[in-house]
Amino acid sequence: MDDWDLYPPAAAFACNDSMHASTSNSPFYLNYGRHPRMPFMAEFDHNVQELLPAATEHASNLQQTIDRAKRSLQAAQDRQQAYTIKIALKHHIIRTNGCY
Repeated sequence: MDDWDLYPPAAAFACNDSMHASTSNSPFYLNYGRHPRMPFMAEFDHNVQELLPAATEHASNLQQTIDRAKRSLQAAQDRQQAYTIKIALKHHIIRTNGCY
């Protein structure tokens, strides 16, 4: 395969536009507060001004999304910690002075 260098941008876009389990959002949405627009979407826009929310509403929605993502990340960390403790207890791994 000689054209592998054509695929990383598409793969990065797919990753950034996909929902991640830890945040329950896509990285793109968390960064920009909206989903990316593709060139073919322009034909569906009849009146763009009607589709755009007010700036304060947009900022509020984005902040709520970020707050939910933080809670989701904390929940994921709590699950990971609980699993680690469960495995450590199962295998009698004892942590002392920061070392296992």
